[in-house]
Amino acid sequence: MLVIEKMRLNLPEGFEGRAEHITRLVARELGGMSFNEARHITGLSVPPIHIHQTFTDERVARRVALAIHSQIEKPER
Repeated sequence: MLVIEKMRLNLPEGFEGRAEHITRLVARELGGMSFNEARHITGLSVPPIHIHQTFTDERVARRVALAIHSQIEKPER
């Protein structure tokens, strides 16, 4: 189970009206993903993701969710 207390997305200019919907879609995408082990993470930064104005909200959300999942599943050092 994944619990997100707070999420802040920095989207490119032009996405202001879509941000709330994309954030909900990211949460839904993450809710459908499995994670290898339980962890408590206080903060997480994801490298910049290439998105384009023509991408659907669903495509943007999927890319963001996959990047978040990748960061969470990264082996701890």
